[in-house]
Amino acid sequence: MTITPATTDRSVLLGRPTPEGPSLTVTGRFALPADLPRGDAVLGVHSHDGDGSGADVPVVIR
Repeated sequence: MTITPATTDRSVLLGRPTPEGPSLTVTGRFALPADLPRGDAVLGVHSHDGDGSGADVPVVIR
């Protein structure tokens, strides 16, 4: 799971949750780094097993 602030365009790794269940979903809470810039960002969840699955969602860091 990564977050990429629009002002830096630099991805920050928040964690690597383990998929569970028949739909291989992930859940969890991740602390944001204190120096993360506020404003628009993209939250990304992507598979690391080479199948290319994942999703990106626009978010706002407040």
